[in-house]
Amino acid sequence: KGSGVESGATINTAPGSFAKIKFNDGGSVFLRPSTRFRVDAFEDTGGKKKTEKSFFSLIKGGMRFVTGLIGKRNRGAYRVNTPTATIGIRGTDAALQICQNNCIAPNGLHVLVIDGEVVTFNGGGEVVTPAGQAAFVGVDGVPQEADPDSSPISEQNFPDPDSDAVAADCTP
Repeated sequence: KGSGVESGATINTAPGSFAKIKFNDGGSVFLRPSTRFRVDAFEDTGGKKKTEKSFFSLIKGGMRFVTGLIGKRNRGAYRVNTPTATIGIRGTDAALQICQNNCIAPNGLHVLVIDGEVVTFNGGGEVVTPAGQAAFVGVDGVPQEADPDSSPISEQNFPDPDSDAVAADCTP
């Protein structure tokens, strides 16, 4: 608690644990149990330079993110890479879950947008997902719209990283 997180840092959460990270531009991230997350590059210049960026990687597990001022000033300066697709933002609060063999949902990347909009893209195409909707990238590698009611993601098990709430259910 209270430790700094630098560009290049990898954060791992253990089974049954979670982490909340607050960035100095006001952005925040909630990491679910058994997650591996990397800060690829973070540079906040207060809007003074075009080199600002918030680039992250979700390597495994799940996360919820709320973009800060960097993403609000320049949508292209915020992205989350995953093994199957990249997530770009448009003023966003969203959650991601990478499901593998032990997940209650199909294997692949699940995306749920709580506020704003995200674009999920890779070599197989792209899908734009507005608030209240979901996306999925399965083994075929094609980003597609998904039924938010069938998503393994909910606001209960992916709490707002800016709140004091803890995950109600740590099952992915």
